[in-house]
Amino acid sequence: EAKGRCVLCKCQLRVHPQQMALPSALCWALAVLYVVVACPGQERLMWNPSDPSEWGPYPVGAVVGEVDVADGWLGQRRSITAEAWYPAVPGSEKGHRPKTYDLRDDVPPRQRRKLDDVGNILVQRCRCFSNLSVADGEFPVLVYIHGTAGQRTASLHSQTHWASRGFVVLAADHPGIWLYDLVGVFDGRVPPKTDQAGDVRGMLRFLARGPAPGAPASELFAKLEGHLDLGRVGVLGHSAGGFAATTLGDVADVLV
Repeated sequence: EAKGRCVLCKCQLRVHPQQMALPSALCWALAVLYVVVACPGQERLMWNPSDPSEWGPYPVGAVVGEVDVADGWLGQRRSITAEAWYPAVPGSEKGHRPKTYDLRDDVPPRQRRKLDDVGNILVQRCRCFSNLSVADGEFPVLVYIHGTAGQRTASLHSQTHWASRGFVVLAADHPGIWLYDLVGVFDGRVPPKTDQAGDVRGMLRFLARGPAPGAPASELFAKLEGHLDLGRVGVLGHSAGGFAATTLGDVADVLV
């Protein structure tokens, strides 16, 4: 095995030969999953299984909310829908129904009506639960950026898997490149301009500072306040989201 220091938490990191043989991007993605508990100051966090493909020790909570962002080349203040999947208090999921996502919510109403017969209903089932209490501790943050015509749940299995292993995972519906906006073209709607990197910068600033004075309270911020280690941030993206991630090296330690 190879040894080194994790760029997120600076603790000892071991990568097994089987992982070293994988493509480098996948190898780094697996390495990110090791960063959970063996670092100074993280004594309250729970140990993960040694196999990074195994579900972690935490049940996964989910909270969604509007986030005000004003950053990037667009410059103007705007609101985006973001969701966080996070490590929850063990056992707190008992008696709760797992969360589901109706993908028809990601298209405009006129287009949704074409999908309303039972044969077209497509539901994402999540191994997560709405609004559980956050587990004790501060957790490293991963931000996932979806690709063209995607949505915040585009990689839901991976996002919740990471959360089960001790990460707070954030994802947004990025205006202008979100499925809803692009399908709206068929209704004659012009998609708004997109700035995924600016959205991410705005989200991280929002989580560090909270809502702007006079802005509405944020359920997402209230839920996560005091549980985010914003000194350890990774950004992951798919397709266009991956391109956006390459521009965020100044705010994240790991880019995948």
